[in-house]
Amino acid sequence: MAQAEVQAEALAEIALANLVTKDDLKQAIDNLEYRLRAHLEAELRKQMLWFFTAQVALFGALAALIKLL
Repeated sequence: MAQAEVQAEALAEIALANLVTKDDLKQAIDNLEYRLRAHLEAELRKQMLWFFTAQVALFGALAALIKLL
């Protein structure tokens, strides 16, 4: 019987150590939100830079065509 109690206590300790609290979940969600927002902002900056570069190139090409005509 004593061995069963020791095993039950050990299992209870392991189970309690692995429980996730609401605060743990909130912190994980906040961290994920922060990382996702940073990633999306970086992607948006890259897209805006590409768009601006393309607009400059198209404007240059248009100006060259107008000059040729």
